[in-house]
Amino acid sequence: MRKFIFCIVMLVVLSSIPVFAENTPVKHDPSAGLMIVDALLVRPTCLTGAIISSATFVAIAIPVHLLGYSTRLSKAMVYAPWRFTSYRNLGEFGTYKDGKNMIGGEWEESESRNTSAPIDKSNQYGNIKGIVLNSEEIIEGQIIDMNADKVKIRIRNGKVMSYSFIKEVKEFLYQ
Repeated sequence: MRKFIFCIVMLVVLSSIPVFAENTPVKHDPSAGLMIVDALLVRPTCLTGAIISSATFVAIAIPVHLLGYSTRLSKAMVYAPWRFTSYRNLGEFGTYKDGKNMIGGEWEESESRNTSAPIDKSNQYGNIKGIVLNSEEIIEGQIIDMNADKVKIRIRNGKVMSYSFIKEVKEFLYQ
């Protein structure tokens, strides 16, 4: 019984240690209750999930690599679970320590901001010449796709940038 309690305490302590040592300010302090729930329930559960997910990825790594999905799957099955388990402040579920949102931004940025899509000759967004981000940054280019979640814009150098419609885009620039 003592070994079991010792293992639980060690899992909680180890899952609370950040993988990347960086001091970034927290915008608001979570409540003590939320921090306790995070330390005793959420992180041990996430640690278990991260271990199982990583082991599963190792088991399927060769076929996945041969199919060409190894990078994307490694982010989802290895990087993301460990990052959620260890790279956020205790009791903080909205953002990581580096300020990135946990939902709807990190994968979009790394996956689709550097892709090139074929140019659509029948541009239905022809009167829009760009977007203004919430940070007041102006991105000029051709809107190639837009839906309720995101907007894709091809900038002058040919790269396609993808932005969260709700979280990042403030307004459109019209001709």
